Amino acid sequence: MRLFTDGSPMMGAPAPRREPGPIRLALEGDFRLGRLCVRPSLREVTAAGRREVVEPRVMQVLVALAAMRGQVVSRDELIDSCWDGRVVGEDAINRTIGRLRRLAESFDHSFTIDTVARVGYRLCEAGAAGAPGDAIAAPRPAAPRALALNALVTIAIASLAGGGLIYAMRALAPARWSVASSKLLVSSEPIERHPAISPDGRTIAYVAGYDTFNRQIFLRDIAGGDPVRVTNEPGDHTSVAWSPDASALAYAVYTPGQPCTLMLRQLQDGASRVLGRCLSDERTELTWARSGESLFFVDRPNASSSERIVKLDLASGRRADVTSPPAGSLGDTSVGLSPDGRWMSFNRAPNETSEAIMVRDLRTGRERLLGRLSAWLEPGGWTSDSRAILMAGRVNGDNVVWAYPVDGGNPIHVMSGPLEMGRVVTGPGDIAAVEIDTAQFNLASPPAQKGGQPQFLDTMNAVEAAPAFASDGTLAMAGERSGDVGVWIMAPGGDFQRLTIIHAKEEPTGLSFSPDASRLAFATEVGGGPGLVVVDRRGRTIAAVRFAGAEIGGPVWAADGRALIFPGRDAGGWRLWRVPAAPGGTPRPASGYGWLSVQARGQELYGVRADAPGVWRIDGTPRRITALPLSAFPTAWTIAGDAIVYVDNLAGRTPLLMSQPIAGGSPRLLAEAPNLEVQHPFAVDPRSGRIVYSARRAENTNLDILHLARS
Repeated sequence: MRLFTDGSPMMGAPAPRREPGPIRLALEGDFRLGRLCVRPSLREVTAAGRREVVEPRVMQVLVALAAMRGQVVSRDELIDSCWDGRVVGEDAINRTIGRLRRLAESFDHSFTIDTVARVGYRLCEAGAAGAPGDAIAAPRPAAPRALALNALVTIAIASLAGGGLIYAMRALAPARWSVASSKLLVSSEPIERHPAISPDGRTIAYVAGYDTFNRQIFLRDIAGGDPVRVTNEPGDHTSVAWSPDASALAYAVYTPGQPCTLMLRQLQDGASRVLGRCLSDERTELTWARSGESLFFVDRPNASSSERIVKLDLASGRRADVTSPPAGSLGDTSVGLSPDGRWMSFNRAPNETSEAIMVRDLRTGRERLLGRLSAWLEPGGWTSDSRAILMAGRVNGDNVVWAYPVDGGNPIHVMSGPLEMGRVVTGPGDIAAVEIDTAQFNLASPPAQKGGQPQFLDTMNAVEAAPAFASDGTLAMAGERSGDVGVWIMAPGGDFQRLTIIHAKEEPTGLSFSPDASRLAFATEVGGGPGLVVVDRRGRTIAAVRFAGAEIGGPVWAADGRALIFPGRDAGGWRLWRVPAAPGGTPRPASGYGWLSVQARGQELYGVRADAPGVWRIDGTPRRITALPLSAFPTAWTIAGDAIVYVDNLAGRTPLLMSQPIAGGSPRLLAEAPNLEVQHPFAVDPRSGRIVYSARRAENTNLDILHLARS
């Protein structure tokens, strides 16, 4: 018996009003919704020359609601038709409905979606009452025979063009993977990440610790038992990889401000030695070649280069670049090897808002694009037949594991879960391990006394970051609250109010108020790439500027409020750029290369360099003011009146906020900042001196063991 969310029985559930089964967008015909033309197979909505592409799940729900001609569709029916009947939380449905409503708003309220309490939703065309007799042009599925014939013709053409009979057979009957069972293997207070399954499938190696600066390596039998600690050395131990004969572990050690160290530990006698060092990257990812003679890892030749896959010969110590990412791109990461040793998979990011999954044939060196990712997916393992790559992440509100066929077929849904998933790795016997993440970050002020806890501004289950104060004391922040990604503001003495919603993969960064506090600028996705957006205090967009490079940092305002200055990375590296804070502005270089972040005090500019730690005075002859932060944390500082405030003691248990006069003098301890998230900026109220930072309220990562099944 189906139940409502309060536990009461749902009696006499109505029969479905459309053909049962999941909605397949490729099979749905185009239809009209008022003045809108909806094309499900292309995931697009058009009207009056304007086109918007929506997420697959959003389009599925739109099709389901429009097909009912104004009648109510229950949540269970939506789950059956749009989530394949999987168990999903109310948040996933609410987020999808919210995105549909924002879509309707963006097209002049061409339709509305009503919530019928305890029942479901109904879609009404603008100007219609939504009664069953109202004429809504419902979607019609394409003819199955025509689709089947078209599919066979397409497959035959692909086969004749060089794909061969094997390719055609794979297209007709792609392998499908699912999760037969799962077991929470490691569930403890420390953060457990970077799982690696031994070649015999009996043991899992992973790193664990209370922060991401001092983790160590542990071993545990997959069948059960207590963990065994393998390392006990300074630094953060990450990215564990088993040797093919299971006699040793390779891993990377991170120390702030230094290139990472590649280590090898023999499991029989516990002896360890240095294999090599990264040239530039402080953190990396390791994968052992199937031959056991070399390691693949991620590194950059220098701080301005793109990341690439590097091969280290263990006998000679020689290193050679395996991939050649485009100049100016973020580069290649997330390397994985197929069990048969033929294929290497990796992710390639042209810029910070897009990513693609690539496959390289290790026998020929040829690379090809498997697909462009619609969301950020974590690196994964390979299925045991070497025909698909597993990747995990959050897509359209779902926490999912997908399988990407190496022959280029459509990605296949493997599983969904209630919690966010990170890395997924595989082992023999169709075993996989996946990171299960829980995180809550809220804005907070330092504790009132030493050793105290952060003073949280609110306790909403959210991710809140990038605080910024206006001259009048208004506080702005970016993050994800109630499923929406955007910007919120809070007037002095008030509560947070939503300013604007951002349709991007990640929350905006680098919020900055104009000198007169009338406008707010931030970095986000613009036109499919990195860019800047300027909004007024009512959330209306004043300007949106696309940056042609690969990566962008938070902007600051010029003293006259007419322009923005921001760090951006192009093919030559990081430098400062200047752009008018008005429509049609074009970014122009404003400095030489080497600057990672920037802040302003009137006409004065300050920044952090790529090649040296500390905050520097930029305008005029560069002059160092402080010894920290490190270049790895270019936003861990701010200007407060006549002083620079920066973060110290990152590798310790409690970060410290230090203040140093710009004019000169010794730094002094300003406050402790427990649970500070160092990757996010912090802010100081110019009126009261109150400090606000993003604090970790709850964060844990556990490991789940999955037993995969093939059908």
